[in-house]
Amino acid sequence: MEADEAHGQTHSPTPHSARARAAPIASLSFELLSQVFLECLPPDGLPTASITTAPLLLGRICSYWRSVAFSTPQLWAGLELDDSFPNGPTKHALVVKEWTIRAGSCLLSYHLFFNAQVLDVILPYRSRWRHIEGNFEPNAWDTFYSVVTRCAAPHLRYLNIGILSHPPFSSHRNATPIEVTIPFPGASQLQSLFLKTDCNTHNFFDRMDAPSLRTLVFYGTNASLDSCWSCLRYCPNLEHFSATCQVKLPFTITPENDHVLEANQLKHLRLTLHFVDTGPFLDRLHAPALEKLEFNFYNLPEHPIGVPELSHFLKRSGAHLVDLNIDVPLTRDQILDCLHHTPALTSLELHTVQQLDDHIIQALTLRPEITHNNICVELQSLTLADGSDLSIEAIEAMILSRWGGPMGRTSSSKAPDEDWVRKLGHVILIRLDFGKDILLSERPKILRCVEEGLQVEEQPPERYDSDSSEDFYSSWRHGGWSDNTTSVSC
Repeated sequence: MEADEAHGQTHSPTPHSARARAAPIASLSFELLSQVFLECLPPDGLPTASITTAPLLLGRICSYWRSVAFSTPQLWAGLELDDSFPNGPTKHALVVKEWTIRAGSCLLSYHLFFNAQVLDVILPYRSRWRHIEGNFEPNAWDTFYSVVTRCAAPHLRYLNIGILSHPPFSSHRNATPIEVTIPFPGASQLQSLFLKTDCNTHNFFDRMDAPSLRTLVFYGTNASLDSCWSCLRYCPNLEHFSATCQVKLPFTITPENDHVLEANQLKHLRLTLHFVDTGPFLDRLHAPALEKLEFNFYNLPEHPIGVPELSHFLKRSGAHLVDLNIDVPLTRDQILDCLHHTPALTSLELHTVQQLDDHIIQALTLRPEITHNNICVELQSLTLADGSDLSIEAIEAMILSRWGGPMGRTSSSKAPDEDWVRKLGHVILIRLDFGKDILLSERPKILRCVEEGLQVEEQPPERYDSDSSEDFYSSWRHGGWSDNTTSVSC
């Protein structure tokens, strides 16, 4: 019992006052505590049905927390499922049903693994699907595709699918491509589509546009330049587009595409071409909002050095490009032309460019006395790969001209209004041969920069092999093409 000093009365402590004295967090209002719980969800991916992590863990602390957790539907609107439960489908079905009840009216998000049995337990809730990400066996994909194409997922906005019998999950290179129709039938609100598998795409663009699509990424190898053109034309709000074209068919000029395509919303473009020339594709594309371009050009041994349409595309678009990644047989002048048309670059990657030599590196070297003619002064990250004619001295001089310490530093004292700040902070060198046991990062001046904070990563030829370097590549080359939007809401 407690005495009330003002009135001389006594009363029993309330549960809330006891909680407030026990821990400050217990005095938070329902709204604030609910928001704290939402911050406990995984920052990447979806939560699992584990009592050691949120949200299930939150309900095991005390009855008050359990009440708040069970009354916060957003906590239960996303779930990761795999085939590790001991009782398989029965356990999955119970978990999914319970989480669906707690999710209230929220749309539902799932991350699935492996088999059709895992998929079966979420099929009853398909009208509320919002986000589906999964690596399916072929029969599970057939079930999923059949369900969605019958207009059974009207709220589906994100779809990221891989097939286990296809690369990168399988070493079997002759798996039959899956059949996919774009726009995705039955998912009229789809905004992001990732297909991590070989697929044959069929366009229904003659019947409908796809204004809702913002991201379209094909990791497979069966796209053609004609299908890429159709995607860009009939998805007017597309912001991210990525495709690998291994179909040996050139871009065909027809009355339908014999004009410049205005891709006004396109921000990220990634094209990888095998056995096929770009032809007039880039000459018929205008992307004024483009921020990131990755262009790879492989397996054309008889193709002459030079892809002038790339620099023409950059000039014509006039985009504020900040990230450029090219693996193209450009001439020296074409490389420099591309760099002159991309003054805002913060990240530059040059791979197996046949005429990548010291002349290019010297052009990238900043000189205070010619402020107006320096190129790519905003550069923060630089990757050079497979340049056989590069000297370590030229690269060192270029880095030293761009490294300004942790905070950068001005480099011109003559005209303060024309000063620029040295911003380079990350350098990656892949298979550059400077001689036996010679590393750029071990040279005294570069070593001093590294001690100050400059990041230098080197993969010299004698230490490089494709298997051990797979993670090295994936950590930086394709990061910009994954969509980690896994948040869930009512």
